[in-house]
Amino acid sequence: MQENQDSFSLRSVRNLADLFEYRANLQDSSNFALFSNAEAITATDLNTLANSLTQSILEIFSNGLGLRVVLLSSINQYQLAALAACWKIGAIACPLDSSISSSELSRLLGQFAANLVLLDSSLQNINTYKKVCHDQKVQVVELNSYISQQAETPNPNKIQLNCDTAALCIYTSGSTGNPKGVLLSHQNLIIGALNVVKSHEIESSDRALCVLPLSHLNGLVTTFLAPLISGSSVFYYQGIFAAQKVLEAIDTYQCTWLSAVPTLYATLMQPPIEQNFWSLNSLRFCRSASAPLLPQLIQEFELHYKIPLIETMGMTETAGQIFANPLPPKHRKIGSIGLPANFEVRLIDDFGNLCQTEKIGEIQVRGEGLMLGYLDDPEETMKAFDGEWLKTGDMASRDEQGYYSIQGRKKDIAIFAGINISLRYLEVEILAHKCVQDVACIVEQDRFVCEKIVVYAISGDKQVDYTKVTNTIKEILFPVLPSNQALKEIRFVNYFPRSGAGKVLKGKLKNLEVLWTSKRTLSNDPRLLLSEVLDIPLELVKEDLALGLVQNWDSLGYASLVIAVENVLNRKLTYDEILSLTTYEAISKILSQEKPDQTIESSLLFDNPKFTPSSDPSLLRHQEDLKSLMLRSGNFQSIRNQEVAMFGTKKNQTSNIRGVLTY
Repeated sequence: MQENQDSFSLRSVRNLADLFEYRANLQDSSNFALFSNAEAITATDLNTLANSLTQSILEIFSNGLGLRVVLLSSINQYQLAALAACWKIGAIACPLDSSISSSELSRLLGQFAANLVLLDSSLQNINTYKKVCHDQKVQVVELNSYISQQAETPNPNKIQLNCDTAALCIYTSGSTGNPKGVLLSHQNLIIGALNVVKSHEIESSDRALCVLPLSHLNGLVTTFLAPLISGSSVFYYQGIFAAQKVLEAIDTYQCTWLSAVPTLYATLMQPPIEQNFWSLNSLRFCRSASAPLLPQLIQEFELHYKIPLIETMGMTETAGQIFANPLPPKHRKIGSIGLPANFEVRLIDDFGNLCQTEKIGEIQVRGEGLMLGYLDDPEETMKAFDGEWLKTGDMASRDEQGYYSIQGRKKDIAIFAGINISLRYLEVEILAHKCVQDVACIVEQDRFVCEKIVVYAISGDKQVDYTKVTNTIKEILFPVLPSNQALKEIRFVNYFPRSGAGKVLKGKLKNLEVLWTSKRTLSNDPRLLLSEVLDIPLELVKEDLALGLVQNWDSLGYASLVIAVENVLNRKLTYDEILSLTTYEAISKILSQEKPDQTIESSLLFDNPKFTPSSDPSLLRHQEDLKSLMLRSGNFQSIRNQEVAMFGTKKNQTSNIRGVLTY
C-alpha cells in the first residue's frame, strides 16, 4: 500500500481534479461513500455528478479559476460532488455549517466576497438562506436541481491547475478574535490527507466513520480526502450524535476506524454504553483531534471498549494533522500528541531560542502542508510566520524519545495583579478530579487587579448539587492560585459553543444562558426557569409550549428541570409531578403549588390527536428517546430515591435516567 501511495502521489496527482479522475478511473464498483439517510455512491458516480455540476457552473461563469464558492449543505452526495466540482474548475470552496444563522451567513458572504452559493435544497432554512444571498447579490445554484448523471467531462485543457492553486477557504474558530479565512492549496489538502493515510496505515480495505461536518478540516481532510486517496471507503453518520446509534452504525457498516473530537469520546463514556449494545469487532482504532485529550479519558475508554484511542494534533493552517501517536503495537504515549507527521517541528522560547528536551516553548512548523495564507489579509499572514516557520501559538515540551506534549496556549492566560496564570492548567486540574464533565476558563476585566478568572462548567450529571461542586472547584483551584480573589465566579451551562472541529469558542461563552452560578439563585417564574435550565430563548417560552418541541430537549435536560424545580420549591417532587414536567402548563401549576392534571401520555404527546408536529422533524428527535427512557426505567420514582454521590462510589447511579446523549 505504501508503494502504491508513493507512486500515486508522485506520478498521477498534481491537484484535486486529478485525484477524482484517478479514483474514478479505477472503475471500482464498490461504494466509496455510504450514508445513514441516503443512497450510497461509488467514486465513479461521484465523479460523474461533479462533472455535471461543473458544467452548470461554467454556464454561469465562463471561467471558474479563482471563483469564490460558498457551500451550504448537509452531508450527502451533493455536498461531496459540489466540493469536487469546485476543485475541478479551480474555484475556492468555502463550506459552511448547514445550520448557520442568517446573520452569520450574511457576514461571511461579505467577508469571503462570494461569487456563488451552492445550496442544498433539502435544508430547512433554504428560503431564509436564499433571501440572504439575494440581499447580498450573490448567485445561487440549488445542488439537487442542477446535478444530473448524464454529463461529459469538461475539457481539461480549458482549466489550468497546479499544486499551488487555491482550493479551500476554512474560517478559524475565532476563539481569540474575529474569524480569519485560512486559504489552502490543492497541494496542502493532498499532503494533509496523505499524512492521515500514512500515520494511521489506512488500506483500501478500510472504512472510516465520519461523525464531523465537512465544513472543518477534521471532517473534510480526514474522512473525505484520506479515504479517496487510500482507495478505501467512508460511512457518513447523518444527524445528531447519539452514542448508542453511533456504536450500532460501526457494527452495521463494519467501520474500521473513527475520527472524532474529545467531546464525543467523553459522550461515549457518560455513561459507557453497555456491551450488549455493540461488538465493535471491525474497529481497528479511534482517532482524536482538534482539542486536547485527557489521559484519564483514554484509559477509561480503552478499558471499556477495548479499542485503541489515538491522540493527534493539527491545525487548519497546516491542512490538518501535524502530530500523531503511532498505532499499536508501535510505541505510543498517553498524554502526548505523538511524533511529527511529515512536518519539521521546533520549539521556541520567549526569547526566540530553540528549546532543549523537556523545556516548554511555542510549536513552530514548516512543510508542504502550510497554508497559502489568510484570505485577503497579508498583515495577519505575516504575523503568523517566523520566516518559513508557522507560529502555532501552542506551547509544548519534547521528551527524549521525540514525543511532544501540549502544555497550553501561548496567550491563554490570565494576568492577576501582575502574575500570569495558565487557564489551560486550571482546566486540566479541574477535569482531573472528575467533578464536572467539561470546563473552560476565561478572564473578565477587573479595575483593581486587571483580570479575574471565570470558570464555565458542564456537569456530567444534571442532578448534581451545584453548591457542592462549586465548593469542590474552589478547593481544587485555591491552592494553585496566587490569591483566592483571582477566582471571580463559577457558571454552569448546558453546553459549550464549539467550532465544527470541536474547539470551545471562548469568546461566545458570555452569550450563554446560565443554569446556575455561584452569584445567583434560580427563578420561580416558569418562563425564566425554563429559559435558564433548557437554554430556550425567553420569547419562545409560551403557555402552549410542549418540551418535545424544544430542539435541545433530552433526558439530561429533563433531569435538570426536575432538580431546578425542586430547588425552587425547596422540596422533593412527587412521582406524578415528575412525570408531568413536559409542558409549560404543568410546570407553571407545580411552581404555583397546584396539582397538575397532566397524565404521562398527554404530557409526553404520545399519540395525542391535538398535537401538531413542528415543520422541522429534528425538533422532535428526543421525544421518542424520552418515551423509551421512561418505559425502560419503569419507575421514575428512582430519580427521587437515589441520592447521587458525585464524590463517592455511586457516581454511576444516574445511568438509568440518561437516555441518548447528543452533540
